[in-house]
Amino acid sequence: MFDRKFIQEKIDIIFNVEENNILQNRAFHYIEKAEIDTSDPSKPLRKGYSIEPLMDLQLRKTDQFYLQWPTYDTLKQLYNKIEVYPQTREIFIDILKEKLLNGKSTFLSNGQLHDDASLAFYFLMKIGKNDLNLEILMFRDKKKRKYPQSRIGLFEEIYTFMHLEPEYFDDTTLSILKEINSQQSYFAGRQISNYVFNQKINELRYNKLQNELTGINEELNIDKEKMIVIMKKYGFPQQMEVFLLELDKLNNLSDSKILTSGMISNLRSFFEALIKNIAKQIKSRTGEDYPKESKGQMGNFRIYIKKHLELSDVDNKFISSFIDILHKEGGHAFSSEKKYLVLTKNIGIEIAYFLLSKLEDFLESPDN
Repeated sequence: MFDRKFIQEKIDIIFNVEENNILQNRAFHYIEKAEIDTSDPSKPLRKGYSIEPLMDLQLRKTDQFYLQWPTYDTLKQLYNKIEVYPQTREIFIDILKEKLLNGKSTFLSNGQLHDDASLAFYFLMKIGKNDLNLEILMFRDKKKRKYPQSRIGLFEEIYTFMHLEPEYFDDTTLSILKEINSQQSYFAGRQISNYVFNQKINELRYNKLQNELTGINEELNIDKEKMIVIMKKYGFPQQMEVFLLELDKLNNLSDSKILTSGMISNLRSFFEALIKNIAKQIKSRTGEDYPKESKGQMGNFRIYIKKHLELSDVDNKFISSFIDILHKEGGHAFSSEKKYLVLTKNIGIEIAYFLLSKLEDFLESPDN
């Protein structure tokens, strides 16, 4: 069992390194995935190389970047190690809230400005806890006399997160950030001002509106990542996580009915594995055997899950309808259209997230 002292000490180590990295101008940054140029035979062919952007705030939205942040990777590994034990998640998050509250912005000799609390903000953002981020930022804003330090660096880095990972900022989050940022005192000559920050928020809100009007649901990616966190926590097979990550590529498939039917069949296999592993987790907690009714193995798993997760008849009927679609469209080779793949993928993610959330609540409940 990991107690608060253990978790505090480990997180302090990570944040001490983060502060030292900032002082040595080794703060987090996004790296561009550059394409290999084969147009000039005289140039050496380099495989898989990357380049740093000149300025994070001047990136094109179409650029492909990935995050380089070793302390974040270490913090995530620590969380994955301790989260399986009761109460440790709450302790971990409470400590990060303190880090976010008491962080500081640091000016470097080259004029750059970074905030060590950005690590806490980013981690909470990635696990779907922006409500806590906003709670702390608003609390700090009300306690200016107690926490007088400037947080310009934090909001500059939040700006970068918004630019490169906009899917983590819903409309409510953007509105509250805009309000909080308006209370910040910016120094003359900074790269980012209240006006620039607000313009970025307006741009993101407009883009989200356009996506909604064209039927794009950006929230699916967030729900999918939350699913992955829950599955890792309870030891679900890693192949299920790999499959979820591969779902991002479905929109790039051709309109081939053969490929579409095959992918729907794969989605059906994923859902069967999900049902089986949820039932397995419930049994490990309750010790109660599965029912032995004449509905086949998956049918009995469904009965077992409905009982213990307290699914309503409406919930269960909806899930049954979805499974019927998977069997129909995935079972008829050469005949499924791409629209059914998009439909089953979107609905499937939301149903799977619903079931995993119910499972997490069940396993975390002290009554079980």
